[in-house]
Amino acid sequence: MYYVTSGGLSRLLARVCGVLSISTIVALAAQVSVGHAANNASPSVNAASQAEEFAQQKAGLINRLKELQSKIDGASRAIESQANAAEVARDAIEELREVVSPLLAAVADNGEVSQLGVRALKNAVDRKQALANDPQLTDEQRQILTRDWELRIQATTDAVGELERERIKFHQLMLYLQNQEHFIGELEAIKKQDEVIKTIKDLAKALGDMSVDVNNIITSLTRPGV
Repeated sequence: MYYVTSGGLSRLLARVCGVLSISTIVALAAQVSVGHAANNASPSVNAASQAEEFAQQKAGLINRLKELQSKIDGASRAIESQANAAEVARDAIEELREVVSPLLAAVADNGEVSQLGVRALKNAVDRKQALANDPQLTDEQRQILTRDWELRIQATTDAVGELERERIKFHQLMLYLQNQEHFIGELEAIKKQDEVIKTIKDLAKALGDMSVDVNNIITSLTRPGV
């Protein structure tokens, strides 16, 4: 059995306290070192993640900006072609004239349509008259054909009369339309202006949507840790 003197006990306690102090210090130092390393690594990982996210956002943003530029170019072309009210009205009048003028000539008195009826009726009358001098027909055949042609002449006369009534009515309508060409041109200019308004509104919406996208990517650049 061993006995420890009071002096020995004091020295033993001092050694134990010394060992504990050193162990505690080493453990704490190790924890601080690991924590410091973790803190140093975290910003690097976060930065890499944010950089990847930003690259994806940037690629999408560039594509949308290109689309926006195309919309601006298209709107500019549309407005250039539609916003000149005087030119739009003049083009509408010229387009109308290109159609109306030939039709007016066709349905005018003694015009093409009127002459069609005259020629159709003359054809029937001439054929009936020709039967009287046709030596290849018997009297009975001549009577049958004459009766049939008289019916066709009457039917042709009725058809020509209907055509003439419609020709006169249509001619009056076309004259009225021709007289309204200036008003029609102005209405076309108004229609085109409505299209210009829609184009501008669509472009304003596109700019607003793009502002949101740009603001989002700016916000991502100013987040803490970037």
